Amino acid sequence: MKNVKFLAMLAFVAAGLFTTTSCSDNEEFSGMSITANAKKFYELRANSDVPATFTYGGETKTGKEVVFETQVKQGTMTVTADGYLPQEAEINFSEVTTVNNVDIKMVKESTINVAQSQAKGNVISNDSENQGVIGLQSLLSVSDDVSITGNTSDPFSLVVFEPTKKLVDVSNQKEGEVVTVPLVGVRCEPDGAQFDKPVSVSLNLEDAADFDLTCPTAFEGTSVKANAKGVTAQVGHFSNVFIAANATRIKVVDKSTTTSTRLKVKAGENVYKYNEYTGYKATYKANSVEDRFLKSQYGSYASLSRQTKFNASAAGYATIETTQYMYDVTWRSGKVTIRATVYGSLLATATVNGQKTTLFHSGGSN
Repeated sequence: MKNVKFLAMLAFVAAGLFTTTSCSDNEEFSGMSITANAKKFYELRANSDVPATFTYGGETKTGKEVVFETQVKQGTMTVTADGYLPQEAEINFSEVTTVNNVDIKMVKESTINVAQSQAKGNVISNDSENQGVIGLQSLLSVSDDVSITGNTSDPFSLVVFEPTKKLVDVSNQKEGEVVTVPLVGVRCEPDGAQFDKPVSVSLNLEDAADFDLTCPTAFEGTSVKANAKGVTAQVGHFSNVFIAANATRIKVVDKSTTTSTRLKVKAGENVYKYNEYTGYKATYKANSVEDRFLKSQYGSYASLSRQTKFNASAAGYATIETTQYMYDVTWRSGKVTIRATVYGSLLATATVNGQKTTLFHSGGSN
């Protein structure tokens, strides 16, 4: 554990603020002071299903699971691996979102490539490996009478991928706010191909029919259609096709919880242990439309075991209050209501002889 970095806000500040010159009424203290070095930072925990190279805030790490301890509040994390499409995730930290947990699914280039001369009047699918990784099949339908301009030579192909995540700060989300949240993306090749009539891109995205769906790259004058079998968008050119949900945030309830612990402090080094939660919790099944909607905004759920160390000049007691920031949030998209508990950071305050200060914000690794 990087103890110097671990205390994300001012911990027990320098001894002068918490030195007591006499015993308290219950004789808990006898001139005790507590100190800890503090350095404000954030924690980005990222993992992928294959070994990859992760870059954020000027730092690069490799592996399947990495942790960045960083002072970069906002930025883009890039993820690359040989033979896979590059991935990005937009990261946003705040005073109550100091830990972000991001899952990345790496996607290989398509193994199915169909010459343009054979694509007309044909239906092209993403390959079986891509379907296994993402859990979705996509179909590209090109009519016989469509006219192709732009890139007219490279073959047609498509892969399904998870959209770039843009993790949001739930503490700043307001009731009545309208959001557009990408659910899934389809990369259609060749990039730059344009059509005089719509080309259909479909996904077997179940349970999407009642959502208010949109496609930023839809063919002009057409709309996204959904039924019990999936979603179809009409596109006028090839690039990344995103299926997104329009939603209104109708309720945000602060459910942050505070617990109090009376901690016996010994002279010298002490350890305080706690658990912290990040991401969101809901009852929706994995890869459902609701699950994709939530994970795109808040990342995956994680329960983190933590510990922090500090020094006391003498034996005594301190009262530590820990607050886990959490919010019950409700959205409405079309006919669908989505509910979840979203976690922010964990904050602790310490009371010594009646005086209170911020002990730490969450962050750091064991």
